[in-house]
Amino acid sequence: VHAANSLPFEGNHAKVVYHKDGISTHCFRSAKNNGGDEPPENHKGTWQRPPVVGWDGYPPGIREKLTAADFGSATLGIRDDTFGSHLEKAKPAGIAFDPYA
Repeated sequence: VHAANSLPFEGNHAKVVYHKDGISTHCFRSAKNNGGDEPPENHKGTWQRPPVVGWDGYPPGIREKLTAADFGSATLGIRDDTFGSHLEKAKPAGIAFDPYA
């Protein structure tokens, strides 16, 4: 977790890098402030800003399939029974926020 003022932005959008290595390994990280991620390594060579789909906006049945899937040792932190604890672990100290509300 990083403070917004420590992240590189393009307009109002924080730059985030998604890594995918093979079929099962992937991760996110903030982009480098020194331009070390320029140009982005994707087929367009540009930063991508796709539309965001809210949890309640998933097509019928997709959310249920996602939360019922067996990911082995991986954890899906957005399931109803795990979301609050993941928010609690991710938030920096000093933020007045109840992740279970």
